[in-house]
Amino acid sequence: MMVLLREALAWITEKKWRSWLLILIALVIIGAVFKFYPGTTLVVGVNSDQVDAKGHLKNDKGPLAKIKNLLAAQGIHLKIKTQSNKKEEKSSLEFLVEDPEVDWVIARNSGAEFDEALTERFSSLGVISYSPLLFFEKAGKARIKKIKDLRGKKIIFRAAPEGNEKPAFTTDAAKVSPYSNNYIIQNFLDLAGITPENTKLINTWPDDITDKGDWDVYITFGFPSDTNSSKGIYPAILNGKIDFLQFDDLDAVAKKLSYLSVQKLPASAMVPAEAIPNTDVRYLSTTSSVLAKANLDRTLVMILAEALDKVFSPANLTRAKDEFPNFRSTETFKPNPVAEEFYKSGRPLLGKYFPLVIAGLIGNMLVVLIPIITVVWPIAHFFPSLYRIYVRRKVTPWYKKLEFIERNCDVESEDLRNDLKRKLHDVEKGLQAIKLPLMYGAYVQDVFNAKSHAELVKSKLYRTV
Repeated sequence: MMVLLREALAWITEKKWRSWLLILIALVIIGAVFKFYPGTTLVVGVNSDQVDAKGHLKNDKGPLAKIKNLLAAQGIHLKIKTQSNKKEEKSSLEFLVEDPEVDWVIARNSGAEFDEALTERFSSLGVISYSPLLFFEKAGKARIKKIKDLRGKKIIFRAAPEGNEKPAFTTDAAKVSPYSNNYIIQNFLDLAGITPENTKLINTWPDDITDKGDWDVYITFGFPSDTNSSKGIYPAILNGKIDFLQFDDLDAVAKKLSYLSVQKLPASAMVPAEAIPNTDVRYLSTTSSVLAKANLDRTLVMILAEALDKVFSPANLTRAKDEFPNFRSTETFKPNPVAEEFYKSGRPLLGKYFPLVIAGLIGNMLVVLIPIITVVWPIAHFFPSLYRIYVRRKVTPWYKKLEFIERNCDVESEDLRNDLKRKLHDVEKGLQAIKLPLMYGAYVQDVFNAKSHAELVKSKLYRTV
């Protein structure tokens, strides 16, 4: 083993050491490519209402479809995954937490607090939009001014059971999960002092809401349209049978529930052709964030962050231009540092000249290679000199003894001559015992010269005798 080690040391310290170093670096680069090349698939968890029977997105022009197309342009396939049992379907956040295959989801910020063990596993890629919490009432009904006026009314909504035997907000129903969108509604109802005992709460799940039936107030997330769960009342909103319900004490609610804010929808902004709404509407809103695994590949995070920026930075009904994506203190999960840096500074330098997949790969490899080269190159550069010094230190002591013997070859004393012979014999044995790589002349030469010198001294000593 020691012989092999010596041979290896000599090998790398010969004149061709730079070539071998380059080969080593090339092998490290090849290994780094295999290790750091990002995956080509991202898995997003979505609600089953968003896909058709074949698993395709129903809204092929919506934000998720746009993100999918942008990822595809970077060579990344976006896999859409839903939960298998619609009745037991959990919230997006809980889907992310429980399913190891899901990489990211879009989830509403509910204001819930989770333990550190959970929040360390996931990170936020930023708030991407407002998520309105809207209230509607039938036209002609008694006007409701404050949230306390909701008590005793008939409130209708559509909330999935999320695996519970009884839907949320009904008598003896299971406690609302902090992962759930229902948690936001629950906090609002608690603030208003509303319970199933003092107010009739009507959950229509799995059916959509309609303007038929005996109800006073409808609660929903997002603006009604003819494609979402509010499509049953959308015609009634257009023809004026159902109005937006506005509370006078929304600011107080937003102060109590800090994850909510008060936003304004300008008159006619929803449906300009029908002047819907007919006045400015103030409403409560939470936010929606993209949450992902904290250990998601840096390059994939950067590619996804760029797609989010392109999809959610333009202005729309509820947001100003470049208002999103952003990070807010009300978020439960910490910002992902890669996404945070991307929104702040844009693409990294390499990303301006290469596709993000290649730029990310090069960047990840440099993180590994720069320290290696910084350490290995100086060592490889100075090692030959150090090893040559080591070899000469093994030979030099024998040279000193040879020099002493040579100077005293002419002594006449028989005892001194015998002593010189013994010393010369010891030198020869010592030189013979030196273990050096025999295949490499740079070091063999030093030992060979020492042995030749020893022969000359021996010849002189015995000739003198």
